[in-house]
Amino acid sequence: MALKGQALRKLMLIATAFALSTVTACGSPTTASKNNQGAAKDTPAPAAPDTPAPADTPTPDAAPAKVGVEGFTFQNGLKVAVLSITQAAIDQYAAGGKPGDVLLKVAVRITNGTGTAFDTSLVQVKATAGADGTQLHTVFQDGIASFTGSVPSGRSRTAIIGFAVTPALAKAVTIEVQPGFDYASAFFDR
Repeated sequence: MALKGQALRKLMLIATAFALSTVTACGSPTTASKNNQGAAKDTPAPAAPDTPAPADTPTPDAAPAKVGVEGFTFQNGLKVAVLSITQAAIDQYAAGGKPGDVLLKVAVRITNGTGTAFDTSLVQVKATAGADGTQLHTVFQDGIASFTGSVPSGRSRTAIIGFAVTPALAKAVTIEVQPGFDYASAFFDR
């Protein structure tokens, strides 16, 4: 009986060591990149200078940037920009929106100047409209896709995110982009 107890303890010790090594490996950065399909696409980014320039780091009290004009560069070299907001009809098969709402297609670009692959799984894009900051709901339909996969260092990825809004509020829209939990939000006004 003592032999079975020792064998069981060895098995538990091996299983614990394996679990710890797996958890540790999951936390390490990866340099592999994934090819993305759909509305998001990779494009080459401009080469980073040898000496990084001072970065504009978004802060909660910073004035929102203008859509299509400005972007925010974080201290680690990651840049976010809202390239455009276009208005379209919500597809009859779309998920999200109410009758009478219009679709806002928001083109968001992430440029990775960090030196390592950037995982886009935690990127959040939100939208509000009007003076009271009414939260807009996301729309899912053909031609709309959020970020997936990783962006290799020195490359960019653009995703088209959809939001439903009433026609009366469609002109006064603020987009919030937060690349991950470790990043402050960047705000863009239409």
